[in-house]
Order: sequence, then structure tokens, then C-alpha cells
Amino acid sequence: VMFPAPTAQEIENAAGYTTTRFTANISPGIGDQDFLVQGRAWDYSSNDSGLNNSGKSVKVDDTNPVGSGLSPSGGTVSGTVPLSVVADEARSGVKDVTFYIGNAACSGGWNLIGTGTGVGSNYSSTWDTAAYTEGTYCVRADIRDNVDHSITVTSTTLLDKNPPAIIP
Repeated sequence: VMFPAPTAQEIENAAGYTTTRFTANISPGIGDQDFLVQGRAWDYSSNDSGLNNSGKSVKVDDTNPVGSGLSPSGGTVSGTVPLSVVADEARSGVKDVTFYIGNAACSGGWNLIGTGTGVGSNYSSTWDTAAYTEGTYCVRADIRDNVDHSITVTSTTLLDKNPPAIIP
């Protein structure tokens, strides 16, 4: 893999020595890969430090997390509703899952419900429907990985607060 030429920045320390710091950016789109970054330095007298064989392992995560099985999905709910989603990210791991409730079209009016707690790949929270009127709502789970890639999973459900009528 070829990287763009590193940029150099010379820094003079208190003892009067000049240090050169190199920075290289890895281009987006190279995919998920592991790299070993090694360094070698020369001074103004051409003394060679030799290759730093230990280096630093760098893991590039260029993939979004995945999410599925958002619940509830369809159906009718009332009271305190369990929310759940399966979330995974194989490279850097899942950082957090945040649940929201919004309008039926899943286009806005988002109210934060809470951050999901996770066991393995299963994340959950609860939705207290007491402050909501009856109707169709969109349940949204925002899944973010440890390098801040994110995806959104949505589903709709019907909130019904009226108990069935008993007909004599």
C-alpha cells in the first residue's frame, strides 16, 4: 500500500537540538487493514538510528457498524416498552447505541429515549410511553463504533393506550 508522502515539521527543543516530526495520513477507502508503522532516523552527521523493528501496530477501520433486529418492529405496544437491537462492528467494536422515538414517517421529531446497555451484540433500553399520545411512532437506534462510524436502524410501531372494551 502506498501512502502519501509524509509532511515534516521541525521542532527545536530547549537543548538546541532539532527534531523532525513526520505525519502521514492514510487515505480513506483503503479498507480494513492492519499496519506496522516503523521509524528510522538520521542526524545531520548522517548517523543512522537503524530501523525500529518493534514499531507500532495500527488498525485501520474503514467499515460502518451493522445493526439488525430492531424491536419493537410493527405491532402494537403500550406501557413500558422494551427496545432492543443487535449491533456489531468487527474491527473497532461498538462504542454506543442510542435509542430515539420520532414521528411515524421516521423523518423528525426525535426524542432521546436512552443509551442502550449491551451484552455481547445485544443492546437494550426501555421506552416509557406515559408522556406519548396514541398513534404510530418510529423507533430509531443509532449505532456508533469506536472510530465514530455510525449507522441508523429504524422501525415503526403503534402505541395503543386504550384497553379493549368489554361488551356485555
